[in-house]
Amino acid sequence: MGVHECHIAHMASRDRFEIVLTCKKCGFSGTAKVSENDYPFMRHPGFEIDEFPEGMSLAKYANHRKETMIKCFCGEIFHA
Repeated sequence: MGVHECHIAHMASRDRFEIVLTCKKCGFSGTAKVSENDYPFMRHPGFEIDEFPEGMSLAKYANHRKETMIKCFCGEIFHA
């Protein structure tokens, strides 16, 4: 097995799913496509928002969903 093949064989797989993001200030909501590492024993799940609903954006990146902050078009910032 070559160097590149070995590297690819050991890459972490991603668990992909959707979450509904709702702003508590204005009530705007939308569905975001997200992913994280598929291995529960990893210290950092590598939470990522792959696709934001229109009107929302990333305010603060974090490896964990509960620490990730989202910004609504109304200016409110809230946890994912």
